[in-house]
Amino acid sequence: MKFTWGHAVILAFLAFCGYIGFLVYSCTQTNFDLVSKEYYKDEIVYQQVIDGTNRANALSSKINLVKENGHFTLRLPAELQSKKVKGTVWFYCTAAAGRDRKVDFESFADMPLEIRQPLLPGNYTAKIGWYAEEKYYYAEQPIAIQ
Repeated sequence: MKFTWGHAVILAFLAFCGYIGFLVYSCTQTNFDLVSKEYYKDEIVYQQVIDGTNRANALSSKINLVKENGHFTLRLPAELQSKKVKGTVWFYCTAAAGRDRKVDFESFADMPLEIRQPLLPGNYTAKIGWYAEEKYYYAEQPIAIQ
């Protein structure tokens, strides 16, 4: 049997079909994590985040989250230190949703809050939302864990 241009066309077509099949398979195996499972519900209440960010920016100093000695220390602005503060720190990992951690906190005194939460290495965004005197405040801070 002699190899002709017809055989070449059939082989090219089969190679193309195999390549398209490989692309379809690899696309179905890719994991796409959304920021939130209830994305549209969160979008409706996003105005609260905007207002909380404006309130947090109006404070005399910013909320500060620092990694010290294997744990995180959360320092509140001076005008909030003598007030009852209750909130949540969400360590949001952009690479994988399985690395996300949420930590609730409550403060009654002037002392900084210690958060002992193990995190895997990677880039995180600390999304901090808190209530003080029935007002909502919100701040974000990037964190890199080595």
